[in-house]
Amino acid sequence: MPVNYNSINIVSGRSGSDAVSNALTFYYQSSSFASVSSGAIATFQTTVLDSSPSGASGQLDIILSTSSSLQSRGSSIMRFSYSGSNNEPRVGIGFEDNEVVEKAFEIKSKKDSAEGTDLVLEGSRITTGASIGDEAGKINFVINSGSYESKFTSGSIAHIKAVVKDVSAFGSQGRIVMSVGKAGIEEPTNFWSLGYGDGTTGGKLPNNLGTAMILSGSVQLVDFTSGLESSYSLLDSDNIPTFVVKNVNGTQGVASLYLTGSITGSNITTDTIFNVETTLATDGITNVDTFSTAAYKGAIYDYILYDAGVGARTGQFMVIQDNSVIEFTDTSTPTIGSESNIPSITADIDGSNVRVRITNGNGYTFKAFTKKL
Repeated sequence: MPVNYNSINIVSGRSGSDAVSNALTFYYQSSSFASVSSGAIATFQTTVLDSSPSGASGQLDIILSTSSSLQSRGSSIMRFSYSGSNNEPRVGIGFEDNEVVEKAFEIKSKKDSAEGTDLVLEGSRITTGASIGDEAGKINFVINSGSYESKFTSGSIAHIKAVVKDVSAFGSQGRIVMSVGKAGIEEPTNFWSLGYGDGTTGGKLPNNLGTAMILSGSVQLVDFTSGLESSYSLLDSDNIPTFVVKNVNGTQGVASLYLTGSITGSNITTDTIFNVETTLATDGITNVDTFSTAAYKGAIYDYILYDAGVGARTGQFMVIQDNSVIEFTDTSTPTIGSESNIPSITADIDGSNVRVRITNGNGYTFKAFTKKL
């Protein structure tokens, strides 16, 4: 017959000295056991950590019997306490009697294995297991304030979550997604994703059938030690570099690029190679490009000059300058079309700059790939 009580109190220290610990133990009795402790299944044990005339503080351990030590009460699987300058709560799993839980939540496991401690977040629907887009688990980093509408939206500064990408009767496929807070009243925005076969299905990037990382935004790699070379590398399956950008000798602003294959792009720009494109709106002399006489001695323009249905030509314009003297040459195909007033390309020096200029170019587009040396 059950008996109900408002509380059960186990009191120690009444004789003038505080007890080290008290315990409430659940036993299984058998005459074959060597001792009473052999029948211990579970124990709630309190330990006094500090006491004074004003009161006492302590910790609570949950102890379970183990198959490796049946003749004792077992080992602690969970410990609760307060510590730190602000009396912060501490929860420890797997700590022995002489070990201290120092952080808010610690898990410890000991075994003769290469595997470390496993932390499993397991989630599913009741009837279907999972659907595409479901989250199997999420770690939410939250700052709480009484002024926030919801600490899980306004106070959430970052997420790490596992999202279901595909699911079938034989298994499931997923991706890891990271999110960071963007606006004060909104949930964090996804910015990083890692998954298998997550490449694009079209556009400028090929479809990726292997592991792919997708990043929304910009990437900045920062050296943690000055004076050392840093690099960004892409390796094939044999660990052979196919693309490397390396800081040369740790010198700021000096880098080298190595790649196998070809470079493809609609606009490639360096400090010596440029793309130039402009459409002229007048027959008057018009600058289409300029460059510093101090930075470059000359330039070569591989160009096309066209006005659809009116005239078009392609050619190479070369210019050289030194000590305020300039020379240029324009070598081109004959002009296609009925244009009688053919545009001309010239160059001059204006102060500290070389100007490349076109006359009679109204309606024409000038496009050039230029090398400045």
